[in-house]
Parts: sequence; C-alpha cells; structure tokens
Amino acid sequence: MEQRDRAVEVVHILADGSLETHEQSVGRLVQMTGLANSAAQSPATYPELVAQALALQEKRVGYVL
Repeated sequence: MEQRDRAVEVVHILADGSLETHEQSVGRLVQMTGLANSAAQSPATYPELVAQALALQEKRVGYVL
C-alpha cells in the first residue's frame, strides 16, 4: 500500500485547545485575509483563493534571510 492510498485527516490544535480540520483552517485563513469577501467579485476558483491567501500570510509572517 502506497502512502497516497491511506486516508489521513489532518487536525490542527488551536491556542485555546480546540481542534480544527485542515479544511476549516484553510477556510479560516481565506476569511482572515479578506479574500472570501471578494470571492463573489472575482473569477478566481477556491484553490486560487487559497493560494492567494497562503501567499499573503507568507508575506506577513514568513522569515526572510
């Protein structure tokens, strides 16, 4: 059995001890960056919005050498 054949649910532990699925975490990031509000006005697909949200977050908190 190869790794990709195994179904593994990723769950994040938040600061308050609650649990959040990876999908919920990504959705929260899209909301937090404000891209969810512009989704209706944008032709971007959800994966494109996620990529944009990740790029924004990376610029905000990413380490630069």
